[in-house]
Amino acid sequence: MRLTHDAEDSDDEDSHPIFPISGPALSQFFLRDAGKNVPSLSLTGYTLDEDQCRAIITSIAKEEENFFELFKCDFTEAGERILLDGMRRNYIPAYLSECNINPRSLADSLRGNENLMALRLEKST
Repeated sequence: MRLTHDAEDSDDEDSHPIFPISGPALSQFFLRDAGKNVPSLSLTGYTLDEDQCRAIITSIAKEEENFFELFKCDFTEAGERILLDGMRRNYIPAYLSECNINPRSLADSLRGNENLMALRLEKST
């Protein structure tokens, strides 16, 4: 089971739309068919809030084989806090690419983590 969703192109490159699926609905997606199919999530260009990040982290904690890719995503302040806290506990998306996360907080959260398969940070100019 795979959920892939890309935000439509926006005129404002600095603004990402909020992901349209709520945290509780996202949790239900991950729980459905648990143990039968490995859910996977690939998102590009969205802003994720606290509940959505909590659903992702909780799903990784419950089923380590769940697969998450986040590309060019932003996070609300609370969402970033939840995501980084989960990373500190080794519950981490497989791929983070060009996501807007505080680099120092990210480095601290990844210390000793062996689960991240790829990390790509956008070079600041």
